[in-house]
Amino acid sequence: GNRHFERTGHYVHVSYHGLPNEFNRTRHFHRHDYFEMMYVYRGNCINMLPNETLYLKQGDLFLLNPNVLHCPHVETENDILLNFWISNDLIQKDIIPMMRESSLFMSFFVDFLFREPESRRSLYFSNNSERIIQHCDEMCQESFAQEAYYSSVLNSSLVTLFALLARQYQGLHPLQEPSLKDAHIYEILIYIAQNLATVTLESLAQKFQYTPAYISRLIKKHTGKSFSKTVQTQRIARAAQYLKATELPVIEIA
Repeated sequence: GNRHFERTGHYVHVSYHGLPNEFNRTRHFHRHDYFEMMYVYRGNCINMLPNETLYLKQGDLFLLNPNVLHCPHVETENDILLNFWISNDLIQKDIIPMMRESSLFMSFFVDFLFREPESRRSLYFSNNSERIIQHCDEMCQESFAQEAYYSSVLNSSLVTLFALLARQYQGLHPLQEPSLKDAHIYEILIYIAQNLATVTLESLAQKFQYTPAYISRLIKKHTGKSFSKTVQTQRIARAAQYLKATELPVIEIA
């Protein structure tokens, strides 16, 4: 999981999902501490969730938040499912700032960072364009060939892939773009996530030119938690992530 990303220094990893063994056939549900995107390279795939079963076809993409229980499997040797592992750090540091214009991805990532577990936990992309499919294929080739700078290519390629998916989604749902107010709260929440060690309500209000009382109400309305609770929850989650995925001493994490 995230320990793999910490150890290798790579933020995107592509793995092959083979035929199920006897253990997997018992419908073993599992979860990860990183984002996972399934890509059906060829054939079909069955992905079981606690409350539903999805049947994915060739070219489909299915993006999961960390900690979502799932059980994917293919049924024949002709089916090829590839898993994209995506580190939380890459999502928070690079992907979120680059995807500010997309209501689809911003609400998805902000839900993961700030809202309750009942919030949207997956994104499903079907009937994808040839350009998107070709882009996924090229990312897989980069990951498996591991030529010079392949990790940097994968990181930047992931941003491009999400942008292409957001463009495709916008074309199909033109009336679901974020309002100015939504876009602004995304900016505020991203700033909190990126400045957890030092952010205060006063510094946040000054940064976005709101009164502390107004920005406090805005955060409570959007996350269901007060500013202090929002920051506290994020700090605990970040500390837990570092404890689990790194060898940093406790005092340094604190």
